[in-house]
Amino acid sequence: MNPQELIRPWLDATLGNGLRDVELFDVHTHTGQNDPDEMKATLEELTEMIDSVGGRAVFFPMHEPDGYPEPNDRVLAEAERSGGRLVPFCRVNPHDGAAAEARRALDAGARGIKLHPRAEQFTLDHPAVGELFEIAEERGVPILIHAGRGIPALGMHVVEHAERHAGANVILAHAGICDLAWIWRSALEHKPCSAVEPLVGIGHHLVPEAGAPSITHGRMFDRIARFVREAPECKSL
Repeated sequence: MNPQELIRPWLDATLGNGLRDVELFDVHTHTGQNDPDEMKATLEELTEMIDSVGGRAVFFPMHEPDGYPEPNDRVLAEAERSGGRLVPFCRVNPHDGAAAEARRALDAGARGIKLHPRAEQFTLDHPAVGELFEIAEERGVPILIHAGRGIPALGMHVVEHAERHAGANVILAHAGICDLAWIWRSALEHKPCSAVEPLVGIGHHLVPEAGAPSITHGRMFDRIARFVREAPECKSL
């Protein structure tokens, strides 16, 4: 079954009510085939999803247990093929030469940095994370950090890094759910800190708390596509 056909009614409802002129820019999408979670997405699948709403997106590699230099180069090449629709971020592992790889990938054209504490098994007080914030501030690029379920709270370390490196723009993925009860206040105090909302259903709860300028859209089209392919019952949603 074509996932586009299943998603279309949801998109129409989401983008209705006066929002049809909004230009969507999704800051959380992936391509890759080797994620241990068995998530997969090709460039063609991702661009088809983005094109279905006339949007653009940030993208980066899925989890790559064998390292990120080659996947980062693949993402850069895919960005070139996307005709400007996709903006490449590099993904790095603080346990494996993260600063050097971030500098190399940014020099090659990456426009931001992705960190995933759960997949790479680190916390944000890891020394390499401080180096990455320094690089992000120096280069004027954002850091997108997985901040969903399945990890310890990371908010205090994010705030500490943001205070030390005020020029580093921080995007907390998955609505910063691991620290959502309080971190939206810090997002107002430290303007670089933004919350990514991958599931629009709770977005309206974030806007009055964090303020619309602090909300960055991220719906992860590639993972939605897999969900609707493997769960036809979602037609009833």
